[in-house]
Formats: sequence, C-alpha cells, structure tokens
Amino acid sequence: MKKEKISLITCTYNRLDKLEKLIKSLKNQSLLPDEFIVSDDGSKEDIEFFLKNIFKNENRFKVKLIKQSDLGFRLARARNNGVREAIGELIILIDSDIVMPKKFIEIFYKKRQKNVINLSRALRLTPENTKLLTCKEIEEENYSHLYSKKSYYYNIERYYKNKLYSIFAPKKQAEKFRAMAFSLYKEDYIKLNGFDENFIGWGAEDLDFGRRAYYKGIKIVNSHKNNFQIHQWHEESDKNDDYSLKYFRKIWEEREKSKNYDIEYGILKSYQNDKYEVIEIC
Repeated sequence: MKKEKISLITCTYNRLDKLEKLIKSLKNQSLLPDEFIVSDDGSKEDIEFFLKNIFKNENRFKVKLIKQSDLGFRLARARNNGVREAIGELIILIDSDIVMPKKFIEIFYKKRQKNVINLSRALRLTPENTKLLTCKEIEEENYSHLYSKKSYYYNIERYYKNKLYSIFAPKKQAEKFRAMAFSLYKEDYIKLNGFDENFIGWGAEDLDFGRRAYYKGIKIVNSHKNNFQIHQWHEESDKNDDYSLKYFRKIWEEREKSKNYDIEYGILKSYQNDKYEVIEIC
C-alpha cells in the first residue's frame, strides 16, 4: 500500500534557539515527513537565513517557510496558512518549542484515522533544565534526567483517563483540547474550516477548535502512551490582553443558543486580507 504523505507544520515567532532543537529532533525521527513547514507570524529574526543554513544539506524531505506580517498574535491564521499550503494527507501540527522523541511521527502515522484527532501530552522542563538540554542529548534521546519521574507517570495516568473520556465523555475530552502537538487528516481540518481567525491574541483558539470538532463528529484521542514530547520552558506570551478569552465566551454563548458551530473566517476564508509569502527552502 502506498504511504500517505505527511506534512509536519510548526508555527513560530522568533525563539530560533527553541526551533533549532525541534529541528534536531525532526532529523532524528524514525519516520520522516514528506515536508516540514514553518509558518512564521512575523518574526523579527532572520528565519529564512536560519532555515537555509540548518537545512543546507537536507534532501530527505521538503522544507517550506510561510511568512505573514506581524499584525498581532495571529497563531490561528499562521496554522491555517501552513495547512493550506501542505501537500500531506496527514497533518501534524506541533509547537516550535517542542522536542520530539524518535518515534513521535511514526506513532501519529500508525494511529491515524479519519474523523479522529490524535494528540500527545508533554513533559515540561524547568527554565534551568531547558538550558541544560543539548542537541547531542536530543540526538541520543538522552534527556530523561531533565524531567521528573512524577510528571512522566502523571502523563501515563492521564493517557488512560483520556482513553476513558474519549469513549464515555467525548465532549469533556474535546473541551480540554490543547493544540501543542496533534495530528489529523487534512480533509478533517478543512471540514472544521481550520482555526477561527477571529482569535487574535493569546489563548482559547484551541479550546474553540476542540469543541467544534466534537460537534462535527470528530473524536479527540490521546495517542501517545509513553512517547511524550519535551516542552522547552520559555516566558509566557502576554496574557493581560484577554480579548481571545472574551471572544471565546461570547461566541460560545451564541453557538449554544443557535446550535450553529460553523465559523466564517478560517482556512477557507481568511479574516484579514494581507498576503503571505511561501518560500521553498529545500
């Protein structure tokens, strides 16, 4: 059987030191994607130069950079840009501050199903241990000393709880959705019209995505039992601007009343008219 194409997509805004470690873990995967897309939300750092340098000898998969202007925190739009340009039937979306264990993509690929979103939980590093994480440790997958055993076993416990939620309480599972690392078929992403681009500012766009998935008949499943990604610590985005949370509460009051869970501005129709640029890196 012909292998389905995989597009791995990450969104970024500066923080190239974190992105470098994600890329190191990408190159070390047991199953490589057909393409890697970096969707940039208007970084001030020279991300094109950075990518061309780090991928200068790469010929195993394609790399694309998608650049949009810095007009605020537009993560929802950046994700939609990436998926729109993706060639893969299977989409894996991952935050740029993540380090993937070797079989991370392989597990997503093996667990793929139509009308299912697979996700994975993270082991979070402290600021001190994030500084200690080296590219050599990523290559050797030798970083278990940097996270606590308690957090590892907690994630295993959550795996089994989420398995029960997905069977007996799928709505509750959907309401807890976080978009740090997940996969789904591109056709299902389009069925949802992607992320709602009215979310400008930090937070809640993934809560909205998860809820709409539930009402569109798409199940959310925790697919990684013990192959957890590593989350590199970083300063939080400014959460004082609670526009997104206010919009989330308002729009869901309206949706619950109207029973209309469609969105106007998503992957099929952008909220803003500024163009984005697609650059072939390799």
